[in-house]
This record gives sequence, C-alpha cells and structure tokens, in this order.
Amino acid sequence: DPAALAGAVTAECGAHGYEGVYLDFDERTPAAEHLIEVLSPRLSERGVTLYTNPVLDTGGVTVLSTSEVTGGSFALYVRELHERYEERTALEMVPLCVDFTLPSNGRGETITQERLFQLLDSGLMSYYSRELAAKYFTYQTSDGMTHFVLYDDAYTIREKLETAGREGACEIFLPYTRLRDDLPDILGV
Repeated sequence: DPAALAGAVTAECGAHGYEGVYLDFDERTPAAEHLIEVLSPRLSERGVTLYTNPVLDTGGVTVLSTSEVTGGSFALYVRELHERYEERTALEMVPLCVDFTLPSNGRGETITQERLFQLLDSGLMSYYSRELAAKYFTYQTSDGMTHFVLYDDAYTIREKLETAGREGACEIFLPYTRLRDDLPDILGV
C-alpha cells in the first residue's frame, strides 16, 4: 500500500530528523511510480528531499547518478547530467576498480581493493587520465592476455569532487563504508 508506506517513511523522517530518502528500484513499475507520486509531496512539505536513480525520474525528485565513468569525459558526463536534471542533480562518488580484457567490449570486471593493491605492488606503472579523472595501468597475464585496469584513489576522488562541483552537481554522496579509509585525504582534513 503506497499510501501506508509513504506515511511510515514520512513519520520516520520526522522522528529522526532525516533530510532525505533514497528510493532505489531496478526498474520503473506502476507501483514505484505510484509510491513516488504519493511520497514526494509528503516529504516536500517537511523539507525532506526524495532521491531516486535516473530510471525513476518523474521530474519532481532529485536524481542520484553514479560517478562510475569508464569512457569519454567525466566532466562532460556531469555537465550532461546537470543539463538534463538541472538543480535536481546529485552524484554518488563510487570508487572505480575495474579490470578490462583487451581488446575490450566495453564491459569490465570489478576487482577488489586487495587485488588492485596486489597488482600495484608488483611494480606496475600507474598513469592518470585527466579526461576520466581516474588512474589506470596495463598488465599482461601468463596466457598472453592484456588487461587495462581503471581505478580511483583519494586523489582521483578529490579531482572528481572538484570537477562535479564546477560542472553543476548540486549534491554529492560519499559512501562512508567504501571511502572511510580515504576520507581524510579526500576531504583534506
């Protein structure tokens, strides 16, 4: 029941002083649309922001997009988000850690931080891509396959934050569980 759920969510926000609610559905369904239709005005009356992923954009919510850009230009990506959603643009800083087998079909495999550090500790030379605001390196496996690894660290996240601010992202989400060790370096504290 969307009305009952909207009432419960609104009550929780009031009881705890929450400033925002994020609805993360994988697809746009009539039930999800109805929930947004009922919930959005209730939260708005209380000064609470309703965030959704781009799939659920109804025009009255703040759209939370990911910072995971593996091709093209990060600045252009954020600029296009701002042009599309204007003041309703929010960006979640999701650190990249992706391994592509070359030649690439555009789809990489997410690797763990442990695997990334293992590769970096083997003496590989890392480079910085200004366009992607990310670091990268290549390596070859024993079977002769060449890999391209694209990743973020505190420096690249800080660069992305600065770029996102210049290009119109109105709000930035920093997922604490994924960035907690690097937050002092990212925030410069």
